[in-house]
Amino acid sequence: MAKLPVPAVFSSVIAALGAITAGIFTARATAAMKRRDDRREARQATLQCDRHGRLPYVRELTNPIQLGVHPAVQIESFERVPVFVRRDVMETLVSTIKNDHFVLIVGESTAGKSRAAYEAIHELLPDHRLIVPGNREAVGVAIAAILDSSRSVLWLDDIERYLGEGGLNGAAISSILSGRCHKIVATMRSEEFSYFCGGSANMADATRSRETIRQGWEVLRLASRIDLRRSWSSHEVRRAQLTQPEDPRITEALKHVNNFGVAEFLAAGPQLLATWRDAWAPGTHPRGAALVLAAVDARRAGMHRPLPLEMLTRAHEQYLHSRGGHQLRPESVAEAIDWATTPLHATSSLLIPSDKDTFIAFDYLIDAIEREVIPAGSFHAFIEVASPQELKDIGQAAWDWGRLEQADLAFARASSTFVESRANRGYVIFEDDGEEAFEAYLHQSIEDMTNELGRDHEDTVMMRSLVAWDSPFDQMRLSLRRLIEVRKDAERAIGPLHRTTLNIRRGIAHRMGEVGEQREAAGLFLRLFEDCLENLDESEWLTYAVFFSYAHYVGTQATPERALDLLSEFEVWMRTRRAPADSFNSLKYHRACQLRNAGRYQHALCELESIAIDAELANGRHHGRALSARSDWLELMATHGDQSRALQFAYSLLNDSKSHSTPECNLYYLRKSISSLEGELGSADDAIKTLTSLRTEMLQRWHKRDFRVNLIDYRIRYWVAVKHVRSGDLLTAVDEFRSLSEDVLIARGATSEIRRWSLAKLNDTVSQLRKEELGCRRGR
Repeated sequence: MAKLPVPAVFSSVIAALGAITAGIFTARATAAMKRRDDRREARQATLQCDRHGRLPYVRELTNPIQLGVHPAVQIESFERVPVFVRRDVMETLVSTIKNDHFVLIVGESTAGKSRAAYEAIHELLPDHRLIVPGNREAVGVAIAAILDSSRSVLWLDDIERYLGEGGLNGAAISSILSGRCHKIVATMRSEEFSYFCGGSANMADATRSRETIRQGWEVLRLASRIDLRRSWSSHEVRRAQLTQPEDPRITEALKHVNNFGVAEFLAAGPQLLATWRDAWAPGTHPRGAALVLAAVDARRAGMHRPLPLEMLTRAHEQYLHSRGGHQLRPESVAEAIDWATTPLHATSSLLIPSDKDTFIAFDYLIDAIEREVIPAGSFHAFIEVASPQELKDIGQAAWDWGRLEQADLAFARASSTFVESRANRGYVIFEDDGEEAFEAYLHQSIEDMTNELGRDHEDTVMMRSLVAWDSPFDQMRLSLRRLIEVRKDAERAIGPLHRTTLNIRRGIAHRMGEVGEQREAAGLFLRLFEDCLENLDESEWLTYAVFFSYAHYVGTQATPERALDLLSEFEVWMRTRRAPADSFNSLKYHRACQLRNAGRYQHALCELESIAIDAELANGRHHGRALSARSDWLELMATHGDQSRALQFAYSLLNDSKSHSTPECNLYYLRKSISSLEGELGSADDAIKTLTSLRTEMLQRWHKRDFRVNLIDYRIRYWVAVKHVRSGDLLTAVDEFRSLSEDVLIARGATSEIRRWSLAKLNDTVSQLRKEELGCRRGR
């Protein structure tokens, strides 16, 4: 058939279309190739790749050290990593990796977590691509690489390094888990895990904000947890003994098996710790020791990444000075770094070097040292190089340690990124400068945020609710009215079930109870709890806080025993959902309060002491949270325990805290507890003297109308009334207790502890007065 001619105009159109189409495809192909090249370059820069720039298969990686396994003492004819001694947990670990997508191995530093995980993936997943992100910032590239591959394993050694702002979150993990052939294998130190989850009663980490912990727990709760002990079982020791002819290092480790785990000894953990401690001696390596301590404290403060030498150099000066400075005859910085980064017997070093002249402390040291106050100068050095997420955590750490100036600086710098930090800065100002400065800051913040974000923005509404909640402490009803007004605006602007709106409702219920409407408060908390369960994540702290408040008001409106039953039921619910760690500590505290109210004082004391011990183990004996928890225990000991022993303990703790340079603001609660013990032991004058001295110091910082000064005033009035009782002037005492309870009701609400004390003493004094009157009548 003859080809039909194409009209000229149509031909030109077709030719043009062909040219355009060719151009489109060329541009598209070019763009696609560029995107591919960009992904490859990003992977090579941030992920562990082979010499060809490709993601390796698991079977191709034959050096466990590359995945975080600690090397052992190097001797001739032996590899740096000894022959693997199969751990008891291996069958469970391999089975869990096979059946689950996300496996987390938890244990102490140098327990052998990374080695066990390495052996498990080599055994089970040799043909999977291995994806190892270099740091938190590489997480996005790692996830993209996983989703691009058909089968892969994401390796997260020390997973806490990848949690937080810009790192892993629950949504990212879920996207990985949706792939049938993708696996995540992670390790984590036991102490780090306890900061995020409810598997233990440990106090939540003082270096991490509540939001950071919540985000981290969104990730960790998706994992199947495998525990690995640092100490070895008899079966493991027996298996290790069978390898003695092959590796003399294991033979040596077995000689110390009663004191150290085999993997711990092989990694030279105890030897490194001893070397570090010995290095403080004059003329040895005191500067090196100080640099290591600076790196350790940086991790304690919330910086879980290699840090630049310049920062460590600035931070270490205070440690060196506090130990003797020039009298120690310190070496040069270059010599110090050379010493600190030299592997001991070719194992790990105290400082582990990374890219671009950065260093991170050997994690064994973090678990091993006593938790002392971090110097102010070190906090300043950390703040200078911190990311916004790290600033938030550093601010929290500084605040809890009583380093208010550094907390203020860290929160101020983080405020542009996190509204939570803006609010926390307000609390630091409140602590340091008093109520008036606090209120001025909040109002200025609202004005700034309204201009920048608008009145109805979520962050602005949250800050407005904070102002309403923190109205002057002697104006509970004014605070209640303001919260109700903000709730209306919040429901209109961000919705009735938004997290911020729900938290405003918590403030309303809280204030309702404080003004005496306790039955109404209980009902509000119950309805709010139901709404939180339906609309918030199970790891959300607000849900737990609301329930504990509900249980509190059940205890006041029904009986403490009923509240205890509710708390027991709720604990079971929490454990089945693996609730965050700080919620378990709150549970224990509220249970202690109800046990006290039920008259079960010894049980209450056990709960409070357990909380204090956990806080001391997690944060150190002189940490703000530890001292506050210990003070709660001492307050109850003052009335229902061994008062003499408790007072002796309190004096010792106070003196020890002062000798360790604990800031005075962290000793506030402890000194109040000492006054209670002194008074209950029979010396109201000593209690009044202690409180008066504390009040004088407080007036140097805060106005006399500050509520903290007022609380001391109430305590002084309480002990003055007690003094009248003990002198026999019961009528005056009754008037004093009655007046005090009425004043506290107006200023602090119906649930204040000092009001509870005053009413109890009032009732006792009235009963004593009636007995005396009855005795007089009979005498006539």
